[in-house]
Amino acid sequence: MNLFGWIPGYTDGIYNEGKEPLFLLFIAFLATFFLTRLYTRLARVYDWGSASAGGVHMHHMVPGVILMAICGGLGFTSLYDNGIAAGILAIGFGIGTALTFDEFAMIFHVRDVYWSDEGRTSIHAMLMGMALAGLLLVGFAPLDFDHEREASGGAGVFLFVTLSINAALAILTFLKGKQFFGVAALLIPTVGVWSSIRLAKPTSPWARWFYDPDRGSKLRRKARERKLRRSEKRFTYGRYGRFERWFTDFIGGSPTAQPPPLDSPVEH
Repeated sequence: MNLFGWIPGYTDGIYNEGKEPLFLLFIAFLATFFLTRLYTRLARVYDWGSASAGGVHMHHMVPGVILMAICGGLGFTSLYDNGIAAGILAIGFGIGTALTFDEFAMIFHVRDVYWSDEGRTSIHAMLMGMALAGLLLVGFAPLDFDHEREASGGAGVFLFVTLSINAALAILTFLKGKQFFGVAALLIPTVGVWSSIRLAKPTSPWARWFYDPDRGSKLRRKARERKLRRSEKRFTYGRYGRFERWFTDFIGGSPTAQPPPLDSPVEH
């Protein structure tokens, strides 16, 4: 379609490279994310009502999942060969992804944590989604096998080893609960080296495995307890923790509500 051919570099860098559907998905994702958070924050302030179906509150992740399923499924058909259809499917998928990710925390915790501290997980998921889409849009391809095949001899082996190490460091960073750094580590290897050897967040899988003071021998328990305290101090009172909370509150709104009990119905 070349919708934005008037933008310098768009035709050569986006349209001719076959990235226009991805670009439309990215724009739809950003716009829906912004409008959804704007509406929910205004509804929170002015106590606006929410949509319902048969008396049941309709969370926006419901139409989001439906849109993702429809557009994603149609994307595997011959419709995608048509430029206009591909653009429409990309826009629909981007909208559905943003609506679903905005309530990712509720899906993860299976209860209404939208305005609680646990709801920050949704902001992390949204930002990770935007970062990954942006990386793909600018041409980042960690598994570019065509390029790897063009490399010969030792260069190909070096490329494979470098990509493997980089992916392992990024995975380790994600396990330590540092989503932002994990995305950055996919692009910049030095970030992965730094973030993977630093302390994990106290709520991360890594902390549960290696910082639990109730596991191991007496000596190891003391070492685990020291690590856990250092982690809690850094990510609760340290500059990194304060900045991350400020940033997520700025994007998605400050949490004010305590999450309901696990056996309570999911509403907000």
